[in-house]
Amino acid sequence: MKFLIILLILTISLFNLVKSQGYVTFQPYSSLKCSGDQTGIGYSFLLNECISSVGDIGLENTNWKFTYDQKNNVIVSEQYEANDCSDVPTSVFKNSLNECSYSHPFFTMQNYTYAQNETTFSYVTISNEPIYTKGQVIFEYHSKTNSGCSSLNLLFSLFFTPNLTFKQGEAVSKNYYCALLNLTPYEQYCNYNNWPESCTSYSIANSCTSKENNNLNLKVFCKTIFNQE
Repeated sequence: MKFLIILLILTISLFNLVKSQGYVTFQPYSSLKCSGDQTGIGYSFLLNECISSVGDIGLENTNWKFTYDQKNNVIVSEQYEANDCSDVPTSVFKNSLNECSYSHPFFTMQNYTYAQNETTFSYVTISNEPIYTKGQVIFEYHSKTNSGCSSLNLLFSLFFTPNLTFKQGEAVSKNYYCALLNLTPYEQYCNYNNWPESCTSYSIANSCTSKENNNLNLKVFCKTIFNQE
């Protein structure tokens, strides 16, 4: 009896969360059991919102909407051509909530491939804010409002696990990491055709910058034990 009451409370709480401003987070793993340390590209999306005009940052040149199907306990990811997601979805992907499953690669970096593992899996959760892990490089995209880059206007985020590498052929690569001393996010660009000056690192930290080619503000930072963002 107690178990049924607890289950009912959890179900009602989840339903109320989804009706408000809930986020679905895809936490990345390299194994089907989602065991061990996270590795790869993670995502967090505001539920019940049409997220449009994001092709320039890698989320394919289309529009997305993420909803929770309470009856089947799955997250439904729908891809649209219309900017307001008013047409029939061109693709539909489903992931069971609070379980590990194959993850659709929402993010692609033009002319680069994900070096570690082309097939990734995700543990999928719903919460009132995105879930990040220490050491991740986080790219948050906010709608352009008077709130700047706050939790009030956060639409979605991408996050890279430590030392995530993308490759362009065998000679060129990009690596993302958080510096140990100042906890700043860095991108390391390497071109081994330019030996001996083959690699260059530079900070990509960004407190809040407007993206001129879409209706988004960008914030880039590292998740640390000292911040709760």
